[in-house]
Amino acid sequence: MVIRSSKRGRFMGCSAYPKCRNIKVLPTGIKCPNEGCDGELIQRRSKKGGAFFGCSKYPECDYIAKELPTTDTVQEE
Repeated sequence: MVIRSSKRGRFMGCSAYPKCRNIKVLPTGIKCPNEGCDGELIQRRSKKGGAFFGCSKYPECDYIAKELPTTDTVQEE
């Protein structure tokens, strides 16, 4: 996997493109604030094109936010 960019932003894509079309979003490095969830927040896009941050463990965890939570709002373990 290599980091690539497009008009929609940066992402990780397979280095053997077009033979391999596997892609993944870049993680933000911020853990999901839902209790008991070990996922990370990733940037997603809604059907209408708006950006938001959601848990990488969706659909098990349904946390979403319009902005990344700050360290003040995320409880440290």
